[in-house]
Amino acid sequence: MWRAAGRALLDLVCAPHCAACGREAWEVAEPLRLCLACLARVEPVEARCQRCGRRAGPVGSVPACRRCDGEHWPFHGIVAGQSYRGVPRDLVVALKFRQRVAAAPALAAWLAEALAARRLPGDLLVPVPLSRARLHARGFNQAALLAGWVGRALHVPVDGQALVRTRHGPPQGAQRPGRRRRGARGAFTAQRARVLGRCVIVVDDVLTSGATALACAQALDRAGALAVVLAAACRSEGHPAARRRSELLPGTSCARGAGLPAGALAAPAARGRPRPGG
Repeated sequence: MWRAAGRALLDLVCAPHCAACGREAWEVAEPLRLCLACLARVEPVEARCQRCGRRAGPVGSVPACRRCDGEHWPFHGIVAGQSYRGVPRDLVVALKFRQRVAAAPALAAWLAEALAARRLPGDLLVPVPLSRARLHARGFNQAALLAGWVGRALHVPVDGQALVRTRHGPPQGAQRPGRRRRGARGAFTAQRARVLGRCVIVVDDVLTSGATALACAQALDRAGALAVVLAAACRSEGHPAARRRSELLPGTSCARGAGLPAGALAAPAARGRPRPGG
């Protein structure tokens, strides 16, 4: 925590640096904190499959996503801000492994815009928790940082205590899909008093195999959450292993958009609100 606070203070008193490449850049595109070179490398927004969150074609088209045939995602929707490549990937790496907290606003801004474009059930943002050991080593939870920025942009409350990680395991990125699912299974507990009857948006930095998100969704379902939506700052475009039908959550009567504060997921720019980090 102190390392993150110290780096944030340096960002304020020293010359501005690009959140993605780390180079000194007096011309930084706010609020994204990107130098003009990195900003030029950001790919145009594309339509995404509403079921698996992968890229599906140009905005305005409604292409069928055949990559998720046979996959069974236990969510009422998956939303991703960007693909996990290029500048977005650089930002995730800078945030998670270089403690560059200035990378969070850009990732959160893209995720908030993606959520604003969808009418999905959601009245509570819940970040994926880290184990105590990893939280101590990193100094902060990147998912909690992202959830905070998104919550401020969309005026949706954040509850960082609703999910608790009860078991520490090796980093998921180094595991095969099967090992990821086994390692994440039963690793989370949801606080019933905090999520009962709520439409929860689970926030994470990267969606790859979905093993961690699946374990979170199952814990929230057991605790009485009415609906679970997954919101990831970045989506890997790979092909995760298909989910078994038995992993599907039971259907709910939560209508699309039910439980949202009035105008909560309206686009921030349309409502005249500053984007996160502004």
